[in-house]
Amino acid sequence: MSNTSKEVLLNELTRKRGELAGELERLEIKRGSLIADIGAIDATIAIYDPAAVRGKITPKKLPPVHPAGRGNVSHFLLAVLREAKEPISTYDL
Repeated sequence: MSNTSKEVLLNELTRKRGELAGELERLEIKRGSLIADIGAIDATIAIYDPAAVRGKITPKKLPPVHPAGRGNVSHFLLAVLREAKEPISTYDL
């Protein structure tokens, strides 16, 4: 591996590590916020029903994340419209 290839590889790995570390930090902040929110809701439930058992409340499963991602379909459709030489019907699009 040439010296330049090593530098490029190390730069990309360093960049990716920083990106993942930043994402982890954001998720840890979000986790702390969610724990605080759950605690506040539990406290409110306890006000109305001190005998309520928190363990009986099971976590709700979230719907799976769509693989297209947010806005990807719009970007694709707009790109097709930009490249079109003539008007395109909704059906053809």
